[in-house]
Order: sequence, then C-alpha cells, then structure tokens
Amino acid sequence: QVRCSRGTTSHVSLHYLLYLCCVIGRLLSQVYRLVTSSAFDDGGSTVGLSPHCGANCHNTDETSHQPLPRFHLAKNYEFPKNSSDRPCQYSWFKRFSWLQYIECRDVVICQKCIQAFREKGDDPAVIEPSFIKTGFSNWRKPLERFRGHETSRYHVESVTYLEMKKKGLVGIGHLTKHASRQQEEARATLRVIVSLVRYLCNTDQALQGRTKQEDNWIELLDERSGDIPALKKWLTRRDKWLSGAIQNEMIEIMAQMLQHNISTAINMSLFFKIIADETTDMMGDEQFALGGQCQ
Repeated sequence: QVRCSRGTTSHVSLHYLLYLCCVIGRLLSQVYRLVTSSAFDDGGSTVGLSPHCGANCHNTDETSHQPLPRFHLAKNYEFPKNSSDRPCQYSWFKRFSWLQYIECRDVVICQKCIQAFREKGDDPAVIEPSFIKTGFSNWRKPLERFRGHETSRYHVESVTYLEMKKKGLVGIGHLTKHASRQQEEARATLRVIVSLVRYLCNTDQALQGRTKQEDNWIELLDERSGDIPALKKWLTRRDKWLSGAIQNEMIEIMAQMLQHNISTAINMSLFFKIIADETTDMMGDEQFALGGQCQ
C-alpha cells in the first residue's frame, strides 16, 4: 500500500512498483554515463581513451584540465581474453598506480601522461601512442613494457609536472622553459650574425652599401634566414640590433680577440719574428704590412 498526500490509501501492485524502480535506475545510469563522458571527452577534444567512449579523442582544448575519471576495478572483475588467450591482470594496477583500464576496448593507458599531455600541449611526436592515444593491450610480456614506460623520459617529466602543479610551481617552470627557449634562439641568431660580419671582414668587403637595402650584410642575413627559422624570426622584430654602431662594436671585439690570440701565441713560443713589408700600388699610395711568425 502507498499512502497519498490526502491521507487516502491507494493499492498499487508490486509489479508496477518494480517497473518504476527499473525505469528510475535506467535514467540514473544514463545520466551518470552522460556526465562522465562529457567530463572526459570535452566534445571530442581530450587525448587518450575514455573509460566509456573509446580511443577517438584528441587534445585540442587546453582549458580542459580536470582529472580523468577512473574505471574502478573490483578484485573479482573478470577481464576478457585477447586473441592470444591472455587476460589483463588486477595485480598490475596495484603495482603500477598510473595504469587505467578501458573496459570497452580491453586496453590500459597511462593516466599521468595523458593528463600532462593535454595540459601542456606537447608535440605528439614525443609521446608513446600505445599508452596515451591507442591504448596498450599486448598481454604477452606486459610487465617489461610497463617498466619501460615508467622509466621513459616523457613519463618521468609528466609525473614531475603534475607534482609541481600540486605545489604551485608549474607557472614558474613554464616561464623558465619559455625564457630558456628564447635565449637559445637568440644565441643561435647571434652566432650567425657574427659569422657573417667575420666573413665580410676576412674577404675585405664593405658591410654597408649606398642604401640600407644594398648592404652586403643585410643581403646575406636575408639569404641565411631562409634556412634558419630563428634568424628569420629575429629579422621581423622591431629591435634587431643591426645598426652601424653594433657592427663596429662587433668588429672591434673580434679585433681585440685576434690581438689577444696573437700575443698569447708569441708569449708561449720559444722564438718569434716580426716581418714588415712596404710597397707602392698603382695609384702611388704606399701600402705597409706587418706580420709575425712563431716557432
């Protein structure tokens, strides 16, 4: 019997109550699947395998940084057997806490690497697809593969990243990494710039032309920028540090280094000699050359 709000008694059959319970249970199950699927999938933008929707998810949404939902395994869970008649083992998940089981595809993935990958937006070329994108399901020698992945560079970096995130140090790490990348690009560009100045000086060519567009140095920089992305990016900046004063300063530094190398070689040698030569060119100007030789 069911008591109504007005105090009357209504006789409802047991069969009807059971039917209502089944309907409510199905509705709750569907709501749960929708919530967990949307939290993991983010409209098909999350990398890795969802516990419910499979492996066709890719990371394009950097704002989705929520932890991945886990498929909670019971000790008595019966894993299906693969083509080689081998099932997944419950003990593996106790031994390797980063493993996550994908029930609908009978594969395992690395939750740590997936979480770090979709938050950092790393290059897909550096990941191990079997533990991040497609899932691992070769149960022939899984422990060896698990140990190999656990000691891999990307897994170690992912675990370190997540630990730093908990401590609030991720922002500092990103800034440091970005600054280091900029410094490396600036060093690579500076080496090219200095080498071109040295080349023009050694070949006795003028760096500057009648106009800025006719400078030998600028033409060489434009030519080399086609092969060096860092140099091409540098030439598009507003402050390129390529003025005449900068050129003279680089030439002066190279001249001082050359003098220092010559004096060091003379001081370390047992004997040395200085050779002076003077001649008159076709224009009637006297040309004087001074050289040294060490033994």
